[in-house]
Amino acid sequence: MRRWLAPLGLALLLISASAPALAAADGGWDALMNRGAAAVEQSRLAEAEQRFREALKLVGEGPAGALRRATTLNNLGYVLHRMGRLAEAEELYAQALALRQEQLGPEHPEVAQSLSNLAEVKRARGLLDEAEKLYRRALAIREKVLGPDHPDLAQPLSGLAVLYAASGRGEEARELLQRAVRILSAALGDDHPRTLEARSNLASLEYSLGRFTEAETLYRAVLAGQQATLGEDAPETVATLVNLAEVLRSLGKSEEAVALLEKALELRRTRLGPNHPETARVLNDLGVNLHALGREEEAREKLEQAVAAYEAAEAPLARRLPAYLNLAAVLGSLGRQEEALRVLEKAASLSEAGETQANGELARLWNDLGVVEYALGRYRESGEKLERAVRVAEAAWGAKDPRLVPYLRNYATVLSALARDEEAREVTRRIEELGGGS
Repeated sequence: MRRWLAPLGLALLLISASAPALAAADGGWDALMNRGAAAVEQSRLAEAEQRFREALKLVGEGPAGALRRATTLNNLGYVLHRMGRLAEAEELYAQALALRQEQLGPEHPEVAQSLSNLAEVKRARGLLDEAEKLYRRALAIREKVLGPDHPDLAQPLSGLAVLYAASGRGEEARELLQRAVRILSAALGDDHPRTLEARSNLASLEYSLGRFTEAETLYRAVLAGQQATLGEDAPETVATLVNLAEVLRSLGKSEEAVALLEKALELRRTRLGPNHPETARVLNDLGVNLHALGREEEAREKLEQAVAAYEAAEAPLARRLPAYLNLAAVLGSLGRQEEALRVLEKAASLSEAGETQANGELARLWNDLGVVEYALGRYRESGEKLERAVRVAEAAWGAKDPRLVPYLRNYATVLSALARDEEAREVTRRIEELGGGS
């Protein structure tokens, strides 16, 4: 039965809304806003939330402070957005938008900023049609008020590109990102951080579309620019090292990928510590590449460290799951099936206890559980897990998606082993309908 390693963590289009404009002056409200902004810059989000909530109480409800209230709501929404509290962030962004429209009119640049932030959180919540309308309105305002070549157009262009990429409209996404790159390059220069970020987003898109050579070229150019302007140890530079390593693995260049990831690991441990989720992500990616090179014991060591780091950081299961899957796969390749089973059962237990949604990695979890149980001769238990893997994959992608084929093949294999021949034949017919016949 087929085994595979899960993808390398989050690699697809790392684009977020621009940070909102943060107030700067003196006085009680201004001081709280500045302290909140400083906390945001240092990723101390709980502290930032506290400061912005204090500022919100201070500014009050009256019409005289409406714009200050809108700024505070916007900044607090941004913090909650980054913390993953999307419904709360959406409500605050909507309140800020309403106040700004009332005070400034429907076509002010600050209204466009609120529209972009609200669109971003709706996109994150899967409300793609609503998000697209908001992005387009923000883009139209900025084009009308600022002109077609203003750098502030890059935010709604990038947001629309992310949305289109998620909707399978890759070519449209590429056109939008290419326009954003042209605008920022002309306005700010090729090596400005915002231009480099836009080029990085374009590289991510090319990678997601399977254009690995184009992605490699773009990431190498971005890395050179970041090293020259931001420094070798800047977070943006390290992120590019990790993303470039992922592209190199896809091109069969795991030796070079390992070298980049070892450098990234040293920098992440120094800056973030050994148990930060971003450190864990590099350990996971290192393990995957070492596995690709046949260095299984080293791969196991790095993946065990990744799992431990994610657990110490209490990272959400969605972030941990690739490391669990990859560790189990390596343990299986080492013939340590019982250990692999324990790793997968732990991940499954976490999945059952917490909130999860149907996606490819969750389907792989149930598939891999079934694969290991099959290898241990536990056919009935294997059948239950593999049937569940098919159901989860169908919920994630639909019943007609060709990506179902490997899950269906595994399920058909165990059905045959259980002498459930008619069911096995029906599953085989589905495989053929999906173009997966041998």
